[in-house]
Amino acid sequence: MATGIDPATVRLQAAVLRPVHPGWIWSPDGDEIWMLDVDDAGQPYTRAAHLLTGDERVVSHLWGRFSRTGRYILTAGQQHETARVHDRNTLATWEVPRIGSDPLPNPAETHLAGSLWNSGALAPFMYPADVVRTRMDGGDRQVVAQVLGGVAGWRADGMLLVIGGDNLETATTLRVIGPDGQLHEQWPLGRQVLAANVSPSGRYMTFAVVLDARGRNGQFAIDLFSGRRWTLPSRMSLRWLPNESGLLAVSLRRAPGRPFRLWRLAVPGFYMEGALTDPNRHDVDMEVLDWRISPSGAALAFRAAREAHLHVLTWERAQAN
Repeated sequence: MATGIDPATVRLQAAVLRPVHPGWIWSPDGDEIWMLDVDDAGQPYTRAAHLLTGDERVVSHLWGRFSRTGRYILTAGQQHETARVHDRNTLATWEVPRIGSDPLPNPAETHLAGSLWNSGALAPFMYPADVVRTRMDGGDRQVVAQVLGGVAGWRADGMLLVIGGDNLETATTLRVIGPDGQLHEQWPLGRQVLAANVSPSGRYMTFAVVLDARGRNGQFAIDLFSGRRWTLPSRMSLRWLPNESGLLAVSLRRAPGRPFRLWRLAVPGFYMEGALTDPNRHDVDMEVLDWRISPSGAALAFRAAREAHLHVLTWERAQAN
């Protein structure tokens, strides 16, 4: 079994029995769920709930985008298109100007990349954005591209991944851009691209194409080094397993009154390996786009529909023959 998951061991349990804001994340070690809360003064902060003990604690008196290790928290700065960076190790805080409102740290947590929309008489999406790359401290700022789109992520070798087009009439492309702004690779993706999701190591990316010619729409995976593409099952919400042995998928459609069902896609090959959950055993009623796999790859959490509580599915590795 390529994903190494034994479906017979899947268990479902409640984790956080109170409403959880949709921006929640797993802690870097996978023992806690980190979530947005608000103090008595109305200020947002980060609270953790331990999945085994149920104990809760304050992680930080800030809330924002966490870097992969949890060291940095990124929030909007005081000025337009400025980011504020907080280092949880040193407790230092600084602002990075003209980087865009939601910049993305690289996996090594040494650099940021963001999309900076220039103001004008027309709506921002009518203009190409400046793709900006800086050090985490804001130094060595460079505009490495201009594109009607934005940053998708980082490749395994540190190259920047940018999705977009030159104007509203051209097809959307994936561009691999070096630190100096040099274009290293470029592959057309489709008319309009949604839900781009770079794999944990930066080797692959999944994405959806819409509004294209008949037969060209759907969900796909692409090798970020060779440009090879695979067609994936459509109308599914996808998440990468941390070791990239596969993806888990939730169908965006279900029979009335029946639970959502999760599936396993094996990598390489991107073929449907089998089901993860059994609708007769696992009553999965989720907000279909609000679920995340743990850093260990042995669990996933999802926010339930209606009450917004968090539930967890756990599993074990399959035994080798």
